[in-house]
Amino acid sequence: MPRPQSVPARATEVAEELWARVLTELESELEIEPAAESEAELGPADSVGDDASHVSFAGSGMWSAPAQLPVLPESLRERADALYQRQNEREAELLAERADVLRHLEALRSVPRPRAAASSVYLDVSG
Repeated sequence: MPRPQSVPARATEVAEELWARVLTELESELEIEPAAESEAELGPADSVGDDASHVSFAGSGMWSAPAQLPVLPESLRERADALYQRQNEREAELLAERADVLRHLEALRSVPRPRAAASSVYLDVSG
């Protein structure tokens, strides 16, 4: 028969293992270093700027927690808090990027569209 003290210790170990896997998965989904994209491989038209970090972020969809995930162990709280902070920072970055794209689209919409050549655009004054 197991001692009463060993059951909570085993439950804590299992919880730590599960949470460590979950946190690792979330961290790897948040930030992925691209293997084939370095500044040397990008052409001038493909370059995204001098200050770009050349880090691509995963957009694989909505994450769902594993079934019956235990309470976060205290030993992993600092790691989970750091991940949460980074997720909030990335959300703010994405919102700023979205606002930039919307401003660019609005600027593009303000450019007049070319008209059909139903009438002459230029006047021939020499002939």
